[in-house]
Amino acid sequence: MNIGVLTTSWPHDRDPIAGSFVRALTAAIVARGHRCTVVFAAMNAPAQPLAIDGPCALVPVRCAPGDRSLFYQGGAAHHARSAPIESALLAASFTTMFTARAASALRACDALVSHWAVPSSLVASAIARGRPHHAIVHGTDALLLARLPAALHRAIARGCTSLQFAHPALRDALDPSLSRHARAMDLPMAAHEPDPQALRDREATRAALSIPAHATLVASVSRLAHEKGLDALSIAARSLSPDARVVIAGDGPERARLEALARGRVTFLGALDARARDRLLAAADVFALPSLRDGAPTALVEALRYQRPVVATRVGGIPWLARDAALYVEPGAPDELAHTINSLVNSQLLRDTLRARAAERSRALPTWNSAADHILRSVGATQ
Repeated sequence: MNIGVLTTSWPHDRDPIAGSFVRALTAAIVARGHRCTVVFAAMNAPAQPLAIDGPCALVPVRCAPGDRSLFYQGGAAHHARSAPIESALLAASFTTMFTARAASALRACDALVSHWAVPSSLVASAIARGRPHHAIVHGTDALLLARLPAALHRAIARGCTSLQFAHPALRDALDPSLSRHARAMDLPMAAHEPDPQALRDREATRAALSIPAHATLVASVSRLAHEKGLDALSIAARSLSPDARVVIAGDGPERARLEALARGRVTFLGALDARARDRLLAAADVFALPSLRDGAPTALVEALRYQRPVVATRVGGIPWLARDAALYVEPGAPDELAHTINSLVNSQLLRDTLRARAAERSRALPTWNSAADHILRSVGATQ
C-alpha cells in the first residue's frame, strides 16, 4: 500500500528530537513492506531532514520566510503565545501551501495518516476524497483546535475514517463529533526497546558527564519551552542533595533563562540524537518531567522502558501513561519537586520499587511495531 503521511514535525540534523516519534512510526510502516510519502513542515534554518531506509519520499513545505518558524524552536504553542497575530497570519499562509503540496504529492496514495489535528488532520480530511484517513491527536494540537470553531472539528471528523488520541483527556475540550467518533481510540505513541549497548556503556556515559560513582543522576529530556515547566527543575536543582546531579537534554527558546535560574547546578546538553538520548537514559538514576502542560510525551515512555524512577506532574496524559510508576508533584512547585527528588536520592528502596513498577507498566505500552500494525489495520492495509 502507498501511504501518505502529513505532519508538522519531522526530525532534522539540527533538531533530531522534534518529530522523532513520527519518523519512528513511519519507519515501522515502511519496514512492513509499504511505501510512504511524507509531506512535512521543514525547518527554515539550514537543516537536513532525517531520511528513512526504504521506499519513503520526503516532501518539505517551508513554514515561513527567512528564519521564522511555526513548528520548531519551541513549537506551535510557544509561537502562538509569544506572537499571536504573526503566528495566526503565518499559520493561514502555511496551511494554504501545505494543502496544495499535500494534494499534489499524495494524489496517488491509497490512504492517509495525519499527525497533529491542526493543520495536518484538517488538511488530510479535505483531500482524502473517500480514501482511508487515520488522524492522530497528540496534545498541544487539541488545545489549539479547541480554540477554533466547532465546524472545523466536524470537518476533521467527516474526513477521517479512524481517530487516535495520545491520551483520553484530549477528548474533553473537543466537539462530540471528534471526542465520540465511532472509530476513535486512546493509544499513546510508542518507544523502542532499550539499547543493550547503552546499558553496557552506563558507567562510561556517567564518567563522560563527570558524574561521580556515588552520585544520583537526575535526567530530563524535553524541548526547552515554557509549557515543559523546566524552570521548576532548574530552581529545584539549587536545593537538592549534594549527591544529586541534574542534566537536561534538549533545546529551545527558554535555554538562556533556564541556565540563569539554575545558577550552575544543571548541565544543559542541548539537542541529542536518538543514540545519545538512549545513553543518557541508561545512565540516569531518576527521570524528571515537571511539565505545566503536556500530551503523552515519548520521553516518558522511553524512561519507563529503561525502568527509570519518574518524578512528574499530574498533567495531560502523564498520569495515564505512568500510573503508579511515578511520584507526582504539583506543576510549578520547585520546593515540592526538590523534596520529592531528594526522597529518591536518599532511598534505594524507593528507587527499586519505582523501577519494578516502571518495568511492569512498560510491558503494557505499545511498541513501534504494534503501533504501526494498529494504523495499518485502521486504513485497511494487508500485513
